[in-house]
Amino acid sequence: MLFLPYNLVCYALILAQLFVKTVAHNKFPLVATIKQNLFYAVVPGNEYPQTRYKFNEADGFEDWRIGQLVNIAEIDNTGMPRGSTQSNDVLMHDEWIYLQNTENFGELYGVFDNAVTSLLNKIGEFKNRNNLINDKSSKPEKVKKSLKRADGNRPNSLKKLFGCIRPSSNDEHYLSGGHSPSPNHSKPQNEQNEELVNLVIECKVFIRDLHSEGAEGSLIDIFSFMNNHSEMKDLKKISELSKIQTEKLDQAIFKRIYEEHKKESKSKRAIVQGAGPVGLYATYKLFIEGVNVTLVDDRSENYIQNRVVFFDRKWMSQLRFFLGTEFDKLFHKNKNGEKSLGSLLDEDIGFVNIRNMETALKERLKILSVYINEQEEERITQEIQQEIHADQQGNQKEKSFLNLIYNTAVLDIDRQYEKPLAILGAPVKRPESFNFNHLWQILTNYEGMIELGETIGIPFDLFFCAGGSQDKIRTRFIEKPKQLTESINYGVAIFDKVNDNVNVFEENTHFFRHHMECMIRHLENQKIDELIRGADFVSEELKKRYANINDLIIHGMGEPEVKRLDSPLTKTSKVVNSKGNLISKKPNYEEF
Repeated sequence: MLFLPYNLVCYALILAQLFVKTVAHNKFPLVATIKQNLFYAVVPGNEYPQTRYKFNEADGFEDWRIGQLVNIAEIDNTGMPRGSTQSNDVLMHDEWIYLQNTENFGELYGVFDNAVTSLLNKIGEFKNRNNLINDKSSKPEKVKKSLKRADGNRPNSLKKLFGCIRPSSNDEHYLSGGHSPSPNHSKPQNEQNEELVNLVIECKVFIRDLHSEGAEGSLIDIFSFMNNHSEMKDLKKISELSKIQTEKLDQAIFKRIYEEHKKESKSKRAIVQGAGPVGLYATYKLFIEGVNVTLVDDRSENYIQNRVVFFDRKWMSQLRFFLGTEFDKLFHKNKNGEKSLGSLLDEDIGFVNIRNMETALKERLKILSVYINEQEEERITQEIQQEIHADQQGNQKEKSFLNLIYNTAVLDIDRQYEKPLAILGAPVKRPESFNFNHLWQILTNYEGMIELGETIGIPFDLFFCAGGSQDKIRTRFIEKPKQLTESINYGVAIFDKVNDNVNVFEENTHFFRHHMECMIRHLENQKIDELIRGADFVSEELKKRYANINDLIIHGMGEPEVKRLDSPLTKTSKVVNSKGNLISKKPNYEEF
């Protein structure tokens, strides 16, 4: 696997011709490695990395890394450390050990050490609240098997997990001095299952919250600490339990989301415009924070994007909690061995086509919306049965809701009312897709709804723009879109070898991302041209064609006048400017 600046791809392709193409013996690990390295290339650990950043205690911290850690540890206007929004630049365990033994980083060490202490305290409190975490019956594999069996409605399947059923007084095993019945022996299987479900839900929430904004996961690398810190072994167990998914857990997740929404309920309403991955995720996050949400998209519910994306592991714990069994469909093979829609890379990094992620989020939100409506109807029915007086009903909070509306556009925002109104109507480009009666039916119980001819206005407290670069509402009321990131092209060469034990590159091979003008001396030192000229396994045709290999790599390839295999490729009369772009100018190697 090799990552090269775009103009070096030609060399990689030449080398690729030297290997006979066969099916790899370890195809999935090979593909996973390719994806892993691609992710590290896209989200590098430093300015000029060879691969993802790895700390070397002998060399200590480089200046760029110190600056990164200082920025993460800086106290912001909330009075708390700023933290990181991604997991690949938080403090690793070996870096924390190094800070402990270095006098120059006292203040910096204090911030990260506080995070470590806080995490240790949380682990201890979690164990005290959940006694089962210390029980042998709470081993992740046993819990997983138990809950999977419970999904299959086989109540007797828990016998193997919890040992013998509580014996009667004439049981030979009991009278002969066998072991005394444990507390679990006396519990019905349904109760045992409920305890395990509650334990897994608590583990999911615990890991999810560690990776929330401002939490310990935004300062320290949870994975490296739980694998290396002597007092965090239980964190690994909690993490493994949090990954269990079953249908019974799905219902428990919905219940937990609903409970958290009611607990945090602020009687506020938000409109999320746009049902892409950002809009869908924002809908879930806003609802769980106690806000009633209406998601509006001018596209069809069936519209999906087709791009491959990587998900940082701090988001994976959030998705694992929210998606439940849908998460496993995305990232794990099913029980029949069918291939998953995406894959999990090292350190819990997700790799998936965005269309599959969007579909999973949409379906999950749809089911959650139905669940919320059912719970609210049940709550209202109970209140009526309890004969709550009218004056008491007036003090009740607004009914919780999660509306999902498609084929409908936010045409305008009317600010003449006490609360601004989002004006909903037919999409400009697809007016025929709009169904006024369907929209009116969804919003019938929306407090403050106003019918405005062929449109409907609904009041809101928060408007979340997730409509993409062409979002006119965002452009009108906030600002025009800006390009905040720089697009960099990378060439990728995949070597499918006959013998997997043969190394293509030496162990000390370096992978460069410098501008092209910096590469000529490196190429000369590596003697790539001699490799082509002197290799017995390279045909004479290839030797002639790539005789000027160094020039071709630096300046690009020009089309040969005679398109024959034995015609040497010529360099283009271009060089690279200070920005790394090719320009038409005769090269002067002394400048390099």
